Amino acid sequence: MKYFASLLLLLMTPMVWLSAAQAANTDVFIKKNEFGAQEVLAVSESGTESRLGQLEVLPKGTRLYHWEKASDSQIKKWNSEGKISSERLRKLKDGRGFAGGGYYVSQSPLDSNNYGNTLVVVELPKDILLLRVSSGSELTSWPGVIPGLEAKGISGISVLHSPTWINMIDIEALSKIHVGTEQDLLTVKLDKYERPWNYKKLFEVFPNLESNPNFKTSNDKMNEIMKQLKKPSDSARLAVEEIAESGSMNLVTEVLKKAALQNISDNAIHNVAQRGLYESFRDVIEKMDSDVDRSYFAIGEGFKSNSIYINSIVSNKLTAMDQKLGQKTDVSKRTAMLQSAMEYWGKNLPPLLEYHIAVYKQYSRQWLPHPLCRTVFE
Repeated sequence: MKYFASLLLLLMTPMVWLSAAQAANTDVFIKKNEFGAQEVLAVSESGTESRLGQLEVLPKGTRLYHWEKASDSQIKKWNSEGKISSERLRKLKDGRGFAGGGYYVSQSPLDSNNYGNTLVVVELPKDILLLRVSSGSELTSWPGVIPGLEAKGISGISVLHSPTWINMIDIEALSKIHVGTEQDLLTVKLDKYERPWNYKKLFEVFPNLESNPNFKTSNDKMNEIMKQLKKPSDSARLAVEEIAESGSMNLVTEVLKKAALQNISDNAIHNVAQRGLYESFRDVIEKMDSDVDRSYFAIGEGFKSNSIYINSIVSNKLTAMDQKLGQKTDVSKRTAMLQSAMEYWGKNLPPLLEYHIAVYKQYSRQWLPHPLCRTVFE
């Protein structure tokens, strides 16, 4: 069918357009939404408005963690100075990162320890404003936005795919640091899932923590979950749901790759799509190859995501499924899936969803009326 070629040619157009629109200089605005939460918006010179996320407050005394490779002299210097220097932060802000340039920390002492063997503890000397980014902000040109965030008194930007990670851009918020020891971690509460690899790495640096009841219990629980993933069970399915809802993309991806298809519930697929975890979602889509019905469900959830990357993944998958199935395509199920996504968005359809619908409607027997209409007219 000719429309498959058309889909492939136009597939990436919306992503290119968005990237170009958001690369321009932007102004930052804060406004309350209908629920009373403070939302952060970026408006480009062309007038394109992007929702970046919501503001939250991290209170004074909150401890954040940063891992990197460091020499003995650097460790001694950091401890003696007790802060991040303005010069170092300036250089870091000239660089790149998932949420722009800056000094990256985590609310977890484990989930970034692949970056080095030295732990730096940052204790907030004041309450700070954190921009908690939302799905759909992946294409934000952070170098153009960060000056506006600083002008609004925002100190940090969360990382979409790892919700515990924060890019700190406020030098005052980095004025109370020290190199961490085992003692710093004895009272840490581990209330989130972590990758087994992160525990292993932590115990290499701080071996006594392996027998600490808090760390041992958490590590044992995670190892047990990883063992259960390949065999269908209620406990494994519930664990996958919880991890998909709040885990980092690295952890979610690792879990989904190992999990039996039966352990990946509809709720888990929905959470991954809504959070914009595009690498994890790509694995979900590939796992559905053996089940057409689950594939259509996952594609529908992908089209309901704010993430342009996930929209692109499911758009490619839908085109590939049509090509593979040919005359065996279940038009009824495919149409119902797309109609559900249409109802979800109302008048504001994502470009790739809108394009697929328009193409199917052009061809005979490729689009069916809504089920309610069929009930009336049949």
